[in-house]
Amino acid sequence: MRNNKPRFLISVLVCTLILGLCSSVFAANEAAGKKEKQKIIASQIYFNGTVVTVDENMSYAQAVAVKDGKIIAVGKLGDIMPLSGKNTEKINLQGKALLPGFYDAHGHFLMAGESYLTKVQLQSPPIGTIENMEQLLAALSERAETLNPGEWLLGSGYDDMELTEKRHPTVADLDKISTEIPIVITHFSAHNVVANSKALEMAGITANTPDPSGGTIGHFSDGTLNGQLWENAMYLVTKLVPPVSHQDQLEAIALASDIYASKGTTTANNGGWSPYQLFEEAADQDYLKIRTALWFDLQPAMEVHDLLGDDRSIPKYSGKNDLVVSGGIKMLQDGSPQLRTAYLTDPYYTTGDYAEDWVGYPWYSKEELTRKVVDAHEAGFDNIFIHGNGDAAIDDILDAYEEVRKDGYRESDKLRHVVIHSQFTREEQLDRMEELGVIPSFLILHTYYLGDRHWEVFFGPERSARMSPAQDAVDRNLPFTLHSDTPVFPHDPLMEMWAAVNRLSYTGREIFTEIYNEDDKYRSVDQRITPEDALRALTINGAYMNGEEDVTGSIEVGKRADFVILEKNPLDVDPMLIKDIKVMETIVGGETVYSNTGK
Repeated sequence: MRNNKPRFLISVLVCTLILGLCSSVFAANEAAGKKEKQKIIASQIYFNGTVVTVDENMSYAQAVAVKDGKIIAVGKLGDIMPLSGKNTEKINLQGKALLPGFYDAHGHFLMAGESYLTKVQLQSPPIGTIENMEQLLAALSERAETLNPGEWLLGSGYDDMELTEKRHPTVADLDKISTEIPIVITHFSAHNVVANSKALEMAGITANTPDPSGGTIGHFSDGTLNGQLWENAMYLVTKLVPPVSHQDQLEAIALASDIYASKGTTTANNGGWSPYQLFEEAADQDYLKIRTALWFDLQPAMEVHDLLGDDRSIPKYSGKNDLVVSGGIKMLQDGSPQLRTAYLTDPYYTTGDYAEDWVGYPWYSKEELTRKVVDAHEAGFDNIFIHGNGDAAIDDILDAYEEVRKDGYRESDKLRHVVIHSQFTREEQLDRMEELGVIPSFLILHTYYLGDRHWEVFFGPERSARMSPAQDAVDRNLPFTLHSDTPVFPHDPLMEMWAAVNRLSYTGREIFTEIYNEDDKYRSVDQRITPEDALRALTINGAYMNGEEDVTGSIEVGKRADFVILEKNPLDVDPMLIKDIKVMETIVGGETVYSNTGK
């Protein structure tokens, strides 16, 4: 009989090795499973409400899981709840709507805070209470009595068209308050100031002072100064105004943070003159509570580059919790429609004190603007934001943007060229934007606050019907954004959505037409858009415009937990009620920064 002992021993040994290996693999898998399970325990789970993701399909979800300020799961409740642990905070939405936080496409965050903190508010209805010149001067006089020696008296937000007198204040008006202290007040558009005789004297402005490039010094009919300084001429006086103290700047950022957060905004915009280090400090010391995208003037941006090192690049994110977001370069090419300083191809509907052929004026020649855009790109900036209200200014801007896209010039697949305001854009200009990949950003609240005056005074029905032509952008599948340009208009994304969807002035006038005449230069489709398109413009499109679409703007796995909780879903209410929806809570990086629920 053959001896099978060696084969038996080998079999036992093999089995032992296999069992040991299996045990090791099982143990390793169990450990890995525990480790993996530990990784995906959520910090917070939001459930029992409507989750509007604003993803590519505008999908709805039942629940969202968050860990360490990032979204880790979106979907059905049964799939999300297993991610909870004993320390997971479960937020019951109680039927409310969870949306991505609003992304402010353009405003002046710091300026808004400083204005509310340091200046007399002179707004007229429907924003403020000043109805005539007597009330305006009374408000300034009251503040004048509280000033310390050497302080300037500053006011903000006056509206000539809403005053009973239907005119701008003059040096003579402001001198009634004082000729000993300098006084400067700013039009709500921020494109005109009025100064008293003391401020004009300190600036060295006389009746013979020449107009600066891109600006106008106002005169009475007899040639004497009327105190009004338009566009670039403003800076002859405003450059002398003592700067706000460092501490007041921090307080202004805190105040603006609270205002914006109360409106559901998780990313604000500081659209020009952005003190980079101030915002970093504000974030690190908890004055800044929401994210803020900073846009720079070219020269200050170069100085920040030099300060940070030889690689000549400003970090995309900085400050505590990455609250400071560096953006691109901001420029201006024209002024304000309601001051008749926007640059048009055809004269204003009525020209007021100007000649019958008045079309406004550009800040720069087309050649100078193009050179500035080329310089910005050569300095390393691919995000360029240029203010353009009138169609002639927009022609200049598009020519400049086209220059940097020509064959042989520096190329980039991350160019974000934007026309800020895009107020009176013609159809063929939107076609050109589509070809060049340019993003229009519409100051949509013109339809509500200024619709009547544009229709009757400045532009007439034909051009006014297509101001902020958002539906034209939708028809071209062109990404666009909406903004309020705060402090020009109060910051309120839901009001922007309402205005884009309904296009009614505050008196109820319809700012659209249902008649399309293809032979008209300013032909227009009905520019009202759907709530879904408006919501995209206020969230994911804003993120895209600033090169942040991969990290914010929608509720998708891997993105920041920047949310707003609304009382109702704005996509599922009567469109006329959108502006009345309450913001219940605003969340930045998984942390509540505003609560209307007592939380």
